Amino acid sequence: MQKKNIWIIVGIVILSILAFFAWNLVSNIFGPSPSDGGWDYDLSKMTNEQIMECFVGIYNKNISDNLKEDFIKSLENGQRIYFCPPNKVIQLKSNKEGIIALGIRNILNNSNNFYYEISVVDAVSDCDKSPEEILSLVTPKSESDIFIMPNETSIQKIIFSPAKYPSCNVRYRVSVYYFKEEVAPRQIYASNYFDVKFN
Repeated sequence: MQKKNIWIIVGIVILSILAFFAWNLVSNIFGPSPSDGGWDYDLSKMTNEQIMECFVGIYNKNISDNLKEDFIKSLENGQRIYFCPPNKVIQLKSNKEGIIALGIRNILNNSNNFYYEISVVDAVSDCDKSPEEILSLVTPKSESDIFIMPNETSIQKIIFSPAKYPSCNVRYRVSVYYFKEEVAPRQIYASNYFDVKFN
């Protein structure tokens, strides 16, 4: 009777191990799903190619090379700036670093130097921080001399350094400019926003 119980336990252990490997195999084949929040947007671990895929909302570490080419070609639809994560929302906990990626695509006919700057658009009233203090959480707040060839995309990482964050939601705006001529004033190229949920 004792030997029978031992074999039952051994069988359960083996079945558990097989179930574990089967689950991992299925996960690797089909990849994580956006609906269950399974996509990994840890930009500190993502390659530039994965970030490019993320810009069009379909980053998946297991997609085929052919699909990757199709996805990156879809960047040629005239859109000028992209964000990763593509829903433009990140959640940050105090004392944890946060990163959002900005993609600037040059759809002009010539190579150009681009420049971007970040500003605070809106913060809820209970933020208990001034716009200047909220903006100080961002590094860098602006970047210049971003040289981009026609139909190429430059990836810029906007970093929130670990700090004691306010407990509120903030909307930041990214304004991108280019210089039509070296002596001419900068021209607005594109503008969009992203949201940060501090908690």
